[in-house]
Amino acid sequence: MTRSATKTIQNQASADRVFAFAANPANLPKWAIHNVKAIRHDKDGIWEMDTPRGPGRFVPRFQLELGILEGS
Repeated sequence: MTRSATKTIQNQASADRVFAFAANPANLPKWAIHNVKAIRHDKDGIWEMDTPRGPGRFVPRFQLELGILEGS
């Protein structure tokens, strides 16, 4: 089953700086604290992660020009 979530926070950083931080999959455990416990780069753009529901995979698909952060 595919799940989607939208969350909003306020901060003092520029949009470019926030996007750069959020678009680095290694930072997922720092901001997706309820969903990603640990993450490590595997190969071919695939990241293996530990979640509260067990192991998972993440393939980032980010579009800076549109401000889109998504993955599968």
